[in-house]
Amino acid sequence: MDFKRQSGANTVLATLGLAGVFALAAAPASAQDAQTGMMMNDRPMMMGGAMMRQTEADAYVRRFVFYNLDERGMKRYRALGYSDETIKGAANIALRSGSSMDYVLSRVTITGLPLAQVAVMLGVPASVVNADIPGMMMGGMMMGGMNAMSSSMPGGGMLNADLRLDLAQPVTNTAGPQTPPPDDLRIVTPEKKAAADRGAQDSLRRADPQMRAVLEALQGLNAPPLNTLTPEQARQQPSIADAVKAVLTQKGQSTAPEPVASVRDTTISGPAGPVPVRVYTPAGNGPFPAVVYFHGGGFVIATIDTYDSSCRALANAANAVVVSVEYRKAPEDKLPAAHEDSYAALQYVMNNGGEFNVDGSRVAVAGESAGGNLAADMCLLARARNGKMPVHQLLVYPVADGNTDRPSDRENENAIPLGVPGLKWFFFYAVPNGQFGQSPLVNLAGAAPVGRDLPPATIVLAEIDPLRSEGEVLAQRLQAGGVNVRFRTYPGVTHEFFGTGAVVDKAKQAVQFAADGLKSAFRR
Repeated sequence: MDFKRQSGANTVLATLGLAGVFALAAAPASAQDAQTGMMMNDRPMMMGGAMMRQTEADAYVRRFVFYNLDERGMKRYRALGYSDETIKGAANIALRSGSSMDYVLSRVTITGLPLAQVAVMLGVPASVVNADIPGMMMGGMMMGGMNAMSSSMPGGGMLNADLRLDLAQPVTNTAGPQTPPPDDLRIVTPEKKAAADRGAQDSLRRADPQMRAVLEALQGLNAPPLNTLTPEQARQQPSIADAVKAVLTQKGQSTAPEPVASVRDTTISGPAGPVPVRVYTPAGNGPFPAVVYFHGGGFVIATIDTYDSSCRALANAANAVVVSVEYRKAPEDKLPAAHEDSYAALQYVMNNGGEFNVDGSRVAVAGESAGGNLAADMCLLARARNGKMPVHQLLVYPVADGNTDRPSDRENENAIPLGVPGLKWFFFYAVPNGQFGQSPLVNLAGAAPVGRDLPPATIVLAEIDPLRSEGEVLAQRLQAGGVNVRFRTYPGVTHEFFGTGAVVDKAKQAVQFAADGLKSAFRR
């Protein structure tokens, strides 16, 4: 499931990764919609076989964008061997599900299922495949407003304009289809098993001795490949934190966590109910600065317990209260459920600092992996929703786009503990549709609007990590937008190394590097 962002100055469609847009012709409109550039009125229209009034369709356009199969788009899909009937059916599914045409057709190709079954898999009725859409312009365009807007928007026109609207509005419906991954991802063939074994050995060879000991301990815990498991099974598997404890036990050392002055669990009111948080307070009197922290796990697995060591280390090193957020996870609650919970927690801490012995004007965000994505997105959401802005963003090997074909992906395709099959597994379960995979909330490195109004960033990357390249691209993009960025790639360590400070010296160094950036921001 590759949500690689293409950059094309000539077309909004390439930026979206779609073949085009359905232009649904309506009667002459009475008013110009300022948000989309499309002409809108209040007449009923058909969308994917469902009747809705034009005002509802207007909102639908903002949310999912129009799909327009122009002649160029038709030629593209015909050249790939798809019949006009298949293209039309896939377009119907895309329109109703909010997925991209490319994603729908990839499901057809990968699964070999009929279109009707792919429709059900994506959460829409099978009957939508053969629905007629009055006014659909196959080979024609109704793009005047879109083109005008595209030329006026930086970095992708319709994409940025449409999804900035999404950033400004909380999303409450995060339910999505819970289907098993396609066989090409789930089934490990002998060839894939051999490649995975080679990748693991390569990770061990490249890792420094301390990191290698952790990886060997993880292998000794006999966790099966992530992409062969269900989310429920994956949540029960051993983690890097367990491997660190195994190494400590082998050395005859204590496995007790790094001490902090106090740790307490509480909840914060969230958009779908209470959001559990864990509050780590360092020694001293306060009020302290704070770090609102988001754990990793690909938006699907792991908990605040899994990443306990990172929070303790940051609380002590930065002399700050750390509030670790237990956001909702996919596939039960697909993205952006995690973002909405995280944003609610951040704003609550900033507006109610006294409850945490915190100075609400000195609050930063931090996260690892998927949590690094959340931390960066909290700044985008705060700007879009006129919320309080964090003073710093600490992004530790963040998920910065859905591209799984960057240099570090190829270099670390089968690395441990995280390789490309694992990344694709996470994206399959977490991302609701192909279009959302191109939104700024996922595609930080390509679609996120950046500028000097975002806080300074510290970015920590690992050499043996498929996410390294997108972290580098994100750092460059932020710098180009005028954001003050400190970033460092640590050699000889892997994804998830940041919380291994009990046994890996480079993790301690990375925590100190992160804390220096946080403390500098807290002093301003």
